[in-house]
Amino acid sequence: MLKDSLNRNGCGMLRCGIVLVLTCMLGTALHAAVPTPEGRPTDPPPPAPLPAEVEVAAYLMDLLSIDEKEQTFQAEILFNFRWKDPRLAARHTEPLRLIEDAVSERLQTIWNPNVQFVNAVEKQTFNQALTLHPDGTVEHRIDVLGRFSTPMDFQRFPFDRQRLKIMLESFLEQTGQLRFTIDRDRTRADPDSASGDLNLMGVHASVTQSAISGWNENFSRYVLELAVERNVSFYTWRVIVPIMIIVMISFALFFVDIASYHDRVGIAMACLLACVATQFAISFSLPRISYLTPIDRFFVWTYISIGFGVGLSTWVKILESRGNANWQRVDWHSRWLSPVIFFAGVAAVLI
Repeated sequence: MLKDSLNRNGCGMLRCGIVLVLTCMLGTALHAAVPTPEGRPTDPPPPAPLPAEVEVAAYLMDLLSIDEKEQTFQAEILFNFRWKDPRLAARHTEPLRLIEDAVSERLQTIWNPNVQFVNAVEKQTFNQALTLHPDGTVEHRIDVLGRFSTPMDFQRFPFDRQRLKIMLESFLEQTGQLRFTIDRDRTRADPDSASGDLNLMGVHASVTQSAISGWNENFSRYVLELAVERNVSFYTWRVIVPIMIIVMISFALFFVDIASYHDRVGIAMACLLACVATQFAISFSLPRISYLTPIDRFFVWTYISIGFGVGLSTWVKILESRGNANWQRVDWHSRWLSPVIFFAGVAAVLI
């Protein structure tokens, strides 16, 4: 009986051991197959040879808007990322194409560049597609709608040109592991993608390096530049020409009898307030910059010209009150001298 009991206990322990081993093996398999919160189930290194090259093609579909005050712009761009991973070769006899949610799931199981948009303020991704070719080539296509921040130079506003930038980097791989390249043949823009008062002049892509100061980390950076030129006709016909007409109206004060000096001053003040209101409305569309733009200098010159007209009228009034016979000649010359000086100054500040 003792022998039978020992045999039964031995068999039970053996079965427990087998169950324990199988449980451990199953747990390990499940752990390898289920994504962890930290990232992909497996995190393979970049494919050899290093650095892995990721070719980027960009197509500007629409330049929706530009906010000069916030120095941001909104655009829709189609990106295509291409790289080759020999470890994926010969897994399929035909290209395998995945879309939407299946793309995100598959990217968690293979190496990918983990691209981030460095200067994106807001970003949405639409219409993802992933193609795995039999030779190991991988193509990841995404449609991105985003708002991006970019420094702008307004020293020639409203005759300015801007270079709007979209910058991409890998979140994980440094320059030793990944390098961006440019597909120049497919870096293009829709001819009808211009927005508002800006005309699209061209699209240019470049690859640079960026460094995190103090971290000793360097990353390959892909920069897509949208060259735009402001359509100056809006400011010409909505701002410059109306203001010039207002200033010319202010010069009508020289045709008012000097005895009505207060009426002359009233005309000048009304024109001055109209110019101030127009400049105040324009200022809402620009950031607080420390330099004067051509449109700022134009307004300053209009204030000086209106003030100059009031000054001449005051001088004429003083001469008239003192009985100086030259007051009529000064008043007459002021009628044509003021417009000539004004238009000469306008040409100087705007050109």
